[in-house]
Amino acid sequence: MVSVVDPERPSTWPQELTDAIHHAAQSTAPQTLGPDVERAPSDAQVVGLLGGRPLLGYHATRLLPHEVVDVQRHGLRRLSRSAVAYRLTRAVQTGALAPKDAEALIASSAHSQGRATNRDGRVCVMVGRGEMEGPASGIKDLLGTWGGEALYWFADQANVAQLRSIGTPTVVVVRLQLSSATFRAFPSLGKILVAQAMGLTDSCGEVHYFADVPGSDILTIWNPSDREYARFPGLPRS
Repeated sequence: MVSVVDPERPSTWPQELTDAIHHAAQSTAPQTLGPDVERAPSDAQVVGLLGGRPLLGYHATRLLPHEVVDVQRHGLRRLSRSAVAYRLTRAVQTGALAPKDAEALIASSAHSQGRATNRDGRVCVMVGRGEMEGPASGIKDLLGTWGGEALYWFADQANVAQLRSIGTPTVVVVRLQLSSATFRAFPSLGKILVAQAMGLTDSCGEVHYFADVPGSDILTIWNPSDREYARFPGLPRS
């Protein structure tokens, strides 16, 4: 099996990628690391330099017991209206939600409100563990509220409270096959890797992956009872 490239472990990078990133890092002043990094490889160049090897990533979510099994077997599905409806149906079938609550959540969902464009058709994945190592404010709601942004963004307070009472905070560790899927990275992968090579603390980002992540690319799943999850004290415990 092809080994995974961890953005935070340069020892896992292919040599050509290492050379390109180090060259860009040596040419970059720390204060210009943001949008002004002109020498960082583009995302397309990074994919080429990966040489077909997958990239390590982390997906923050909140899962019910049957969903953990489903992710292990079938992977992560892109957000869609049908995927949201399926999650709600299964939550009702397993007794996690009452039918009336599921109906209310469908009515207030981002898809029903016509406001799912910025999340639809993709799986959002963290590159690097920076979001988990601090107060985790950017992912606290994802870990603390079941159903994802498409459900809780526009739900009323009573339904949000219900969503916070079910499921378990979960981090899904994945391999991203960037050579075979469309994606967008924020910031670009080149900038993330240059930041890592320069030893900067803010060397993380997010990939919007426009494909399902199959079960074969699920490396492991962390929850609060796991040692790996416990390494990040800022993450929700329940």
